[in-house]
Amino acid sequence: MKKLSFLFIAILTVIIISCDQQKVNVPEKVQASFDEMFPVASEVEWEMENENEWEVEFDMDGKETSACFTIDGEWVETEYEIESLPETIETIINESYPGYEISKVEIVESPAFEGFEIELENEDGEIEIKVTTNGEILEVEVDENEGEEAEEG
Repeated sequence: MKKLSFLFIAILTVIIISCDQQKVNVPEKVQASFDEMFPVASEVEWEMENENEWEVEFDMDGKETSACFTIDGEWVETEYEIESLPETIETIINESYPGYEISKVEIVESPAFEGFEIELENEDGEIEIKVTTNGEILEVEVDENEGEEAEEG
């Protein structure tokens, strides 16, 4: 029995080490675009988001940042979390969504949008909104799981 346990642990260790050492084959165009946009990025981790898009998480100027690129190397967006919103934006959010608390704020930059992605929550659930730097609310997404639970309760 001891030999079997030892063998199992040894095989498991080899699998874990080999998985950890696997390199992700990022397309050259994607890597080149990333290197050009973020030349001083560190702690870089790539993941294929879907068949047409790559996501990279990295550290930039002390901020945990993520960026997405198409398989052709075209930049899609960059996001990073911030501690708080500018006061004017926070006022607009509080007036537009009374009873909700801000739980997460990210700066989002893309070719078509520059602004904030904000998660709000209350006892009924969670919503995510996109807000421009001018305070215009563009998109509201209700967390379906939270909403279903709230409707049932």
